[in-house]
Amino acid sequence: MLSAPLAFLLGLIINYLLSIKWVFDKRNINKKSVEFVIFALVGIVGLLLNQVFIWFFTEIINLYYMLSKIISSGIVFLWNFGMKKYLLFR
Repeated sequence: MLSAPLAFLLGLIINYLLSIKWVFDKRNINKKSVEFVIFALVGIVGLLLNQVFIWFFTEIINLYYMLSKIISSGIVFLWNFGMKKYLLFR
Protein backbone atom coordinates (compact mmCIF):
# COMPACT_ATOMS: atom_id res chain seq x y z
CA MET A 1 0.00 0.00 0.00
CA LEU A 2 2.90 2.33 0.60
CA SER A 3 4.68 1.61 -2.68
CA ALA A 4 2.02 3.10 -4.98
CA PRO A 5 1.95 6.62 -3.48
CA LEU A 6 5.73 6.63 -3.09
CA ALA A 7 6.17 5.62 -6.73
CA PHE A 8 3.70 8.33 -7.80
CA LEU A 9 5.57 10.96 -5.75
CA LEU A 10 8.97 9.88 -7.07
CA GLY A 11 7.66 9.86 -10.63
CA LEU A 12 6.15 13.31 -10.11
CA ILE A 13 9.46 14.74 -8.87
CA ILE A 14 11.45 13.16 -11.71
CA ASN A 15 8.88 14.33 -14.27
CA TYR A 16 9.05 17.88 -12.87
CA LEU A 17 12.85 17.97 -12.97
CA LEU A 18 12.99 16.60 -16.51
CA SER A 19 10.28 19.02 -17.65
CA ILE A 20 12.10 22.10 -16.39
CA LYS A 21 15.46 20.88 -17.71
CA TRP A 22 14.64 19.43 -21.16
CA VAL A 23 11.04 20.04 -22.21
CA PHE A 24 9.99 23.61 -21.43
CA ASP A 25 12.28 26.64 -21.78
CA LYS A 26 10.00 29.44 -20.55
CA ARG A 27 8.47 29.53 -17.09
CA ASN A 28 5.48 31.61 -15.93
CA ILE A 29 5.98 31.31 -12.18
CA ASN A 30 9.19 32.42 -10.51
CA LYS A 31 8.66 30.67 -7.19
CA LYS A 32 9.63 27.01 -7.66
CA SER A 33 7.55 25.74 -4.72
CA VAL A 34 4.36 27.26 -6.17
CA GLU A 35 5.27 25.95 -9.61
CA PHE A 36 5.78 22.44 -8.24
CA VAL A 37 2.45 22.50 -6.35
CA ILE A 38 0.59 23.47 -9.53
CA PHE A 39 2.56 20.84 -11.46
CA ALA A 40 1.56 18.24 -8.86
CA LEU A 41 -2.10 19.29 -8.86
CA VAL A 42 -2.26 18.93 -12.64
CA GLY A 43 -0.74 15.45 -12.26
CA ILE A 44 -3.21 14.47 -9.53
CA VAL A 45 -6.15 15.63 -11.65
CA GLY A 46 -4.65 13.59 -14.51
CA LEU A 47 -4.50 10.55 -12.24
CA LEU A 48 -8.17 10.99 -11.29
CA LEU A 49 -9.13 11.49 -14.94
CA ASN A 50 -7.26 8.32 -15.82
CA GLN A 51 -9.31 6.33 -13.30
CA VAL A 52 -12.59 7.83 -14.52
CA PHE A 53 -11.79 7.20 -18.19
CA ILE A 54 -10.68 3.62 -17.59
CA TRP A 55 -13.86 2.96 -15.61
CA PHE A 56 -16.02 4.63 -18.26
CA PHE A 57 -14.49 2.87 -21.26
CA THR A 58 -14.38 -0.52 -19.51
CA GLU A 59 -17.66 -0.55 -17.57
CA ILE A 60 -19.95 1.71 -19.62
CA ILE A 61 -18.62 1.31 -23.18
CA ASN A 62 -17.58 -2.33 -22.53
CA LEU A 63 -14.12 -2.05 -24.06
CA TYR A 64 -11.37 -4.48 -23.15
CA TYR A 65 -9.59 -2.95 -20.14
CA MET A 66 -6.21 -2.81 -21.92
CA LEU A 67 -7.76 -0.81 -24.75
CA SER A 68 -9.44 1.42 -22.16
CA LYS A 69 -6.05 2.03 -20.56
CA ILE A 70 -4.45 2.92 -23.91
CA ILE A 71 -7.21 5.40 -24.78
CA SER A 72 -7.21 6.84 -21.28
CA SER A 73 -3.43 7.26 -21.29
CA GLY A 74 -3.59 9.22 -24.53
CA ILE A 75 -6.29 11.55 -23.23
CA VAL A 76 -4.52 12.07 -19.91
CA PHE A 77 -1.19 12.70 -21.65
CA LEU A 78 -2.82 15.51 -23.65
CA TRP A 79 -4.41 16.89 -20.46
CA ASN A 80 -1.16 16.83 -18.48
CA PHE A 81 1.02 18.29 -21.23
CA GLY A 82 -1.54 20.89 -22.28
CA MET A 83 -2.30 22.14 -18.78
CA LYS A 84 1.34 22.25 -17.73
CA LYS A 85 2.22 24.14 -20.91
CA TYR A 86 -0.71 26.55 -20.48
CA LEU A 87 -0.38 27.18 -16.74
CA LEU A 88 3.34 26.90 -16.11
CA PHE A 89 5.58 26.97 -19.16
CA ARG A 90 4.35 29.43 -21.79
